Amino acid sequence: SPHRRFAFLVHHKRSDDDWRCRLDKNTSYLRSLGDQFSKMEHQISQIGKVILDDLQQIEAKESQLNQIFNSQVNAYEVAKTRHMSLEKSIDIHTSKTKALSEKLNTLSANVDTVKREIDKKGSSITDTSPVVEIRTALQLLREENKELDVRIGVLDYEVTKAMAREAKREGKHPLLGTHNSEDDSSIDE
Repeated sequence: SPHRRFAFLVHHKRSDDDWRCRLDKNTSYLRSLGDQFSKMEHQISQIGKVILDDLQQIEAKESQLNQIFNSQVNAYEVAKTRHMSLEKSIDIHTSKTKALSEKLNTLSANVDTVKREIDKKGSSITDTSPVVEIRTALQLLREENKELDVRIGVLDYEVTKAMAREAKREGKHPLLGTHNSEDDSSIDE
């Protein structure tokens, strides 16, 4: 509900001594509390001094540790920076190595292809069967040439003999083509 209702307590009046009794009790509590507070104040103040001394000692030790380890912290920072630059350098070299490795693989494939071609040509160069075939063909040509020379010689003889007969019939000298009055009996038929 939007409105709150308060209940009022009604205190009945007590006797006149009641309030004095409570006042005495409160005063007694207040004194006891004051005594305890002064004791506690002294203890708390002692604890505060101990804490301050401990805090000063901690700060002094921290300062000493900072001085002792300052060079190591600086060396760590330098090493960390160097490590990062080396990692970048490694990444660069790794990518370059990968590119060069791919290029090497391509070149190796090309070299293998060239080697196969050279081996193929080399094996055909050392293969003497074409040379043997050429020599055999030349030998056959020489033999056929000799046969043709013999045939040409025979045909030349036959032509010369035929010309001589023809010349004898006409009365001419067989080699000179002039008329000869004598019979050439030296030419055989």
